[in-house]
Formats: sequence, C-alpha cells, structure tokens
Amino acid sequence: MIQLKLCLIFTIYLVWAEARNDGDKFNPRKLTAEVQSARSIRLRWQAAEKSDQSTQLYNIICPASYPFFFKTNRTSYTVKKASPGTSYWCIIHSVSSSGYWYKPGVSIGATTWNAVARNPRHLNALVQNDTCVRLTWQAVRKSDRKPALYTIVINSDKGNSITTSDTSYAVTNLNSSLTYKFEVFSTNPAGNFYQPGVATDVTPWKIALKTIN
Repeated sequence: MIQLKLCLIFTIYLVWAEARNDGDKFNPRKLTAEVQSARSIRLRWQAAEKSDQSTQLYNIICPASYPFFFKTNRTSYTVKKASPGTSYWCIIHSVSSSGYWYKPGVSIGATTWNAVARNPRHLNALVQNDTCVRLTWQAVRKSDRKPALYTIVINSDKGNSITTSDTSYAVTNLNSSLTYKFEVFSTNPAGNFYQPGVATDVTPWKIALKTIN
C-alpha cells in the first residue's frame, strides 16, 4: 500500500513538473551523482543563474528513498540510508521566495553499491617477476553462487576478463614497462558484477627491481 501511494505521488508529480518550463536561468545545472557506498549517494550541481533570494533554497526528490524529500541551501547533498544495489532517480528544483518550485529542475540516476558481504576484500598483488603478478583476496561472505565466482578485469578491459572460483590467480604475460590496474568482482548467477569490487594498481618491473636490490 505504501509503495502504491509513493508511485501515485511520483506519477502526479511528473505530470505536474512536465507541464511547464520556467527557463534554464532559474534551474540548477550540471547535476552529478557520486556513489559513495552501499548506503549513500552524493549529489552535486551548479547553482541557478538567477534567484530572488540571497540564499537559494533547493528541494530534492528521490522517490525510491526514505525519506524521499529533502531541502538544502547548498549545492551538494548526500542521500543517506539508501538500500544496497538499488537504483535511484533524483530531481532537484530551485525554490522561489514564495515557495514556488521552478521547473523542470534537473535530474539524474545512480545505483548504490552492493552490500559489503557480496564483495571480495583485501586484494593483494605479489609480483613474481617483471611479467607475472599473483593476485590474492579474501572471499565474499555472501554469494548466490556455490562456490562463489570471481571475475578479474585488467585495465578496465572487461572483454578479456578472467574468471575463477579460487581466491588467488597468477596473471602472466604482462608487459614489464606498463602499470596495470587489477579489479576483482564477485558475480551473480546472471554474470553481472557486484559493485564496487576491489582494485589495486601495480607496476611489475618497479617492484621486481626493488626486490632484486
């Protein structure tokens, strides 16, 4: 019943908000959303160019969150108490001195990270030589797979990723002159990554040289 009520409120709000456009100068601009954890999203935006108040007030609506309505006189806001692995759509309006919400406002979507228990932890990279690195990590505490399956992504190249059910893997044939970013994700039964995973950067030849010296 609560979900139905929120859905109806949001539907009515969208129809009302799309009914007019007060112009860009009255609306906030360049909204960004930074996922900070499984429970929070940081919103940032540029102030409206024109205001009838010395301190501009902004109203924020994020229908999937609870509470779903916020106020601030800053140009940033952290939505807290979010749910892990959940998509949120937030809309920000500047407000006039009479309480009028300028439209259409600015909107953005973001998905929170998955719960900590679904992500591997403490990724370590042990350089074997200048072309080989052994990765080790702590297993996830919760998985929909038995056993848990991990995907290793090198330098953000998901097309050539590596999968393993172990918590250790030796990556070979590396270029000794390059710096590598290694990311390890646990995956759900559909093959999607639980976020944010765990990552580390390694330059094999530099570490190998230190070891020799």
